[in-house]
Amino acid sequence: PDNFGASGLPPSNPALLDHLAVSFADNGWSVKKLIRAIVLSRAYRLSSQFDEKDFEADPDDVLVWRMPKRRLEAEALRDTMMALSGRLDRAPPKGSPIEQGGEGNIAFRFRLLGDPSMTDMHRTVYLPIVRDQVPDVLTLFDFPDPSLLIGERPTTTIPAQSLSLMNNPFVIRQAEGLAEKLL
Repeated sequence: PDNFGASGLPPSNPALLDHLAVSFADNGWSVKKLIRAIVLSRAYRLSSQFDEKDFEADPDDVLVWRMPKRRLEAEALRDTMMALSGRLDRAPPKGSPIEQGGEGNIAFRFRLLGDPSMTDMHRTVYLPIVRDQVPDVLTLFDFPDPSLLIGERPTTTIPAQSLSLMNNPFVIRQAEGLAEKLL
């Protein structure tokens, strides 16, 4: 997705790419307007439902006739569990734990305080990420290395993911919260 050079694949719809580029320039290089145009498009709102006729015409979905099925990313998975349990705090936290940690070796202090992803009920996007102290629940579900820029996350399926969803204390607490809501 981030290789636009000669070794990358050519665009499947060059006319659409040109239209988006011209629209981006005409709208004052507003990324917000470009994203809005994309998310309001028909292609972005497609379902992942299979259609035999479309499949015969385009089996690799190059022309985007359906949304490919994909797993939730680590952040969405954690947020969904907290939302279902009724414990998700959507408001941004006051201050930053990194700032409160002060100067020096923050990673060492975070190890002493414990994993914030286990106790902090704010959205995952607000979790402090210290480079060498990424929470296990995120790392296990393909959270990217915070010191690198990547265009696409890998998707792995390993037994540790299933075991974590069955045995992790955080997951068990969220399941208990959901059970309390339902009873």
